[in-house]
Amino acid sequence: MIAASVFGVDYVLKRAVESSMNIGESVPLIPGVFHLTYIENPGGAFGILDGSPGILMIGSIIAVGAVLWMLLAHPPSRYVTSGCGLVLGGAAGNLFDRIAAGAVTDYLDFRIWPVFNAADVAIVAGALMLAAAAFRAERTRPEESHSSGE
Repeated sequence: MIAASVFGVDYVLKRAVESSMNIGESVPLIPGVFHLTYIENPGGAFGILDGSPGILMIGSIIAVGAVLWMLLAHPPSRYVTSGCGLVLGGAAGNLFDRIAAGAVTDYLDFRIWPVFNAADVAIVAGALMLAAAAFRAERTRPEESHSSGE
């Protein structure tokens, strides 16, 4: 449900920006701090790998596959499931754009960071949740006992 919700919200926001703004147009919502800026990003996050669509497609497919594997390999906690849902929904949203248009629609512009979108926010939040869950699991894992005979 989380993945589907992220995908749906991301899809609606991107189509709203595309239908109401011209590429390169920027509308200050908080002048100098936060703008709605419509760009099409043919590269990966922050424009990296521009001109390498094959690598981006493969990377997106691998990310989606890895998240699905995490969910299916063993029963995850709700926290891990939520993190996976955020990553999966965001990755699917950006992958959809790459397949459909050859570029990802970005629009959130804080002026101190490259322009990004809701899918990117979900991916980062989900990845942070998964990292926190992995760190917590590592810290709470009981230490293996070592006997003197081994």
